[in-house]
Amino acid sequence: MRWNPTTILYSMQVVINMFLSLYGWRSDGPLTVFASLSNWSEEENRTFNVTVQIRNPEVLMSPQEPVVPACDGIQKTGQALAWVLWALFAYSVELNLGRVEFW
Repeated sequence: MRWNPTTILYSMQVVINMFLSLYGWRSDGPLTVFASLSNWSEEENRTFNVTVQIRNPEVLMSPQEPVVPACDGIQKTGQALAWVLWALFAYSVELNLGRVEFW
């Protein structure tokens, strides 16, 4: 089977949604998470990415620490979550998840 970018993005989004649901999160609420493409007009790695936007920082609050994190912490948390989700695809073999056919 030949995988086109739209099919790859859809397949990635299914995995992302499943991962988030394991933790009681959704990809389309206060936390927005979606599979994305690199900017192919720039000379950098041209690959698929995961984009995370934390629209409501209160999702990062815990009962033990009921304080909204600072802006820098919100941004770093979003970047960390994006990397973890991207790593599910990029390092699937190393993580013993099997080979991702569309990656």
